[in-house]
Amino acid sequence: MSSSDLINPSSNARWYCDKDGGVLLNVRTGRIFKLNPVAARMWQLLADPDNALDLGRLVATLQQVYPDAAHNILRSDVEMFLEKMAGVGLISSINSSFPWKPAGAGSRFLSDTIKGVSSPPVANHRIRQAGQKTMKPSRVASLLAFIALPACEIALRVRGFSLVHTLVSACPVRQWKRRKRLPPEQICASVDLACSWYLKRTLCLERSVVGAVILRLYGYPGEVVIGARVIPFHTHAWIEIEGNVVNDTGTVQTFYGVLDRC
Repeated sequence: MSSSDLINPSSNARWYCDKDGGVLLNVRTGRIFKLNPVAARMWQLLADPDNALDLGRLVATLQQVYPDAAHNILRSDVEMFLEKMAGVGLISSINSSFPWKPAGAGSRFLSDTIKGVSSPPVANHRIRQAGQKTMKPSRVASLLAFIALPACEIALRVRGFSLVHTLVSACPVRQWKRRKRLPPEQICASVDLACSWYLKRTLCLERSVVGAVILRLYGYPGEVVIGARVIPFHTHAWIEIEGNVVNDTGTVQTFYGVLDRC
């Protein structure tokens, strides 16, 4: 491995870091990884746009952060970390004069946790804030959701998270010309009804993707938000419209850090 090759996060990488560590998402593969605090610190150094770090400068910077660490051990650990991250497509080298090697099992910094985003069943999520009345589901919106759910499931199974991420990101907000339209809360209630009748357990990602697409059909700029929490480790997906949560409680914004929006 050359010490002069600049190292950058991949364009497919999304991340959230706090004092307890970090979480990385590869939007091309849908894989999520958990970092311990040392690895999270390394990632923050690499992701800082003001830094232009190669292997040598990264090790030197970390040596200042951890002065008691032996230089040869620190460099070995950094190389192991970088090779693992490159192997899962999360970093790239500007001057790729050397081949990145996929790291084997046992990396002490990076642990693959799940493939895709999962959460408790939809029944555990409230669709309204405390004190608000339950909206009666719409038959039309529920039917749309019931049709869209298997399409989303098939897309995730056949082409993976990247296809769903691309389709949702490219889905336009329809210009609604009619006087009356369903409120967002009623659309989300309709999606929840379709999920409750669906033959298989529906995860929060599928629920949010379907809900956001239907909201855009009705002229609302629904946005799928994927969040994570380091301790206790958990991932979740929900929908926001102009920063307001519409298919979950507002507490998700304080409990989870944002990994990605689409």
